[in-house]
Amino acid sequence: MSGKKKSGSARAVPRAYGRLTRHERDTVQRMLERRASCREIARELGRSPSTVSAEVASHRFVTAPKARRGERVDASADLSAACPRLAAWPRCCNGCGRYRAIGCKRRPHVFYEARAAQLCADSVLVSSRRGI
Repeated sequence: MSGKKKSGSARAVPRAYGRLTRHERDTVQRMLERRASCREIARELGRSPSTVSAEVASHRFVTAPKARRGERVDASADLSAACPRLAAWPRCCNGCGRYRAIGCKRRPHVFYEARAAQLCADSVLVSSRRGI
């Protein structure tokens, strides 16, 4: 055994590449549906809470009403008049008991979806490289 002591907490391995992976986005979606806090999700991923918060805020999509389905919601959008849950963390309907149990009548319904978030992030990456 070496002379170094092991610390009680696991340290995240430094990343050479800062983007979230599809697996990490799946984890975010799954934990949002379990109503996990931003800090719990960040701890699970080994990322900063601000990274998780920014990810969820920038990759939210409308699912209802049908006329707006698939529309991306900006991080700066003010949806607090629609539902108080959209004004604070997690700023989406993932994990909302009201939505699942009785069918929420408040509109719009805003969800974080890992698949859509990955497609959106990939398109931003591709468009940023055009013209190089």
